[in-house]
Amino acid sequence: MVLIKLYQEKATLVWNGNAVSGREALMEFFEMLPPTDFQVTVFDCQPVHEQATQGQTTLLIVTCGTVRLGGKKERYFNQSFLLTAQEMPTRLVWRIASDCLRFQDWDS
Repeated sequence: MVLIKLYQEKATLVWNGNAVSGREALMEFFEMLPPTDFQVTVFDCQPVHEQATQGQTTLLIVTCGTVRLGGKKERYFNQSFLLTAQEMPTRLVWRIASDCLRFQDWDS
């Protein structure tokens, strides 16, 4: 699964208040999701001050839009990510350290 490569080894996803941590648990979570179609309507990105991240280069990314899970009705969502830069031997790699998604409507 290519998606899991975007996450740090100890990354955490909070999906509507339910936390999943670590790459293995994240992979299991993503595999159980039905086919998903996201439409992002708003996107914002800004740096996080190094005092808050102990000097780690970090970006806060905030998105919102609609998502359709398994062909069900479209739902509104907000999602925020903390991306951190990791030095690799030959390049700089950005990975997700924290991911938080929340539906903005009630499932009926």
